[in-house]
Amino acid sequence: MQADNPFISIITPTLNSSKYIRETIDSVNNQSYRNFEHIFIDGGSTDNTIPIIKKYSKKRRIVSEPDKGISDAFNKGIRLAKGEIVGIINSDDYYAENIFQHIINAYVDSDKFSILHGSMCLIGIKKNRFIRPRPFPGFTFYIDMPVYHPTVFVPKKIYDDIGIFDLKYKYSMDFDFLLRASKKGCKFKNINKIISYFRFGGVANTNALKCHKEVLNSQLENNLNPVVCRATYLSKIAVNRFKQLFK
Repeated sequence: MQADNPFISIITPTLNSSKYIRETIDSVNNQSYRNFEHIFIDGGSTDNTIPIIKKYSKKRRIVSEPDKGISDAFNKGIRLAKGEIVGIINSDDYYAENIFQHIINAYVDSDKFSILHGSMCLIGIKKNRFIRPRPFPGFTFYIDMPVYHPTVFVPKKIYDDIGIFDLKYKYSMDFDFLLRASKKGCKFKNINKIISYFRFGGVANTNALKCHKEVLNSQLENNLNPVVCRATYLSKIAVNRFKQLFK
């Protein structure tokens, strides 16, 4: 491992993901930056997921066994990761072309204790929509995610320092991890690139109310102002119910 050629670990949790997993694999295989590994944490798929991974993934490591949910799958991958920097991409999402090289360029120029991130394209809706990270992460944590997890690359030593994902969070484990990182003084570095393509309709999208509740619990646990946090929580619940009326 050379200082200017850091090793990347990509983690993909899977469970009966045969419909889209090939697209995820290809987006990793086709990166111009080649110093990486692709770790698949499979929850015990019964479809064609594992054969597809074995056929198409070129730098794969596979663990296939029952787990305790998404947080547990993430943690298994992080424990196995050999990379200096770690990215997590879901089995129905995929990376932008040549994005690993942009991540490495930003990482080499960083303080090595910054979380790298960028923009994301929402797919699977009527019209693709590009969304940028919100400014001022410290303030945005009072509302919701300031950055988007499929765009995030985390130096492994941050996980070593602050810990991995909390198993009690089933939907907002990424929010809780990033909030803990922020509270520890980690910086967020926007590389101003589209990093990933996110297929709308995942676990958090289809369990919005439970997700909002977990965000509130994490905010309170991490000592954010309880009055502000509860007010934003109630506003999100109201907006969600309003949307339901007009479906």
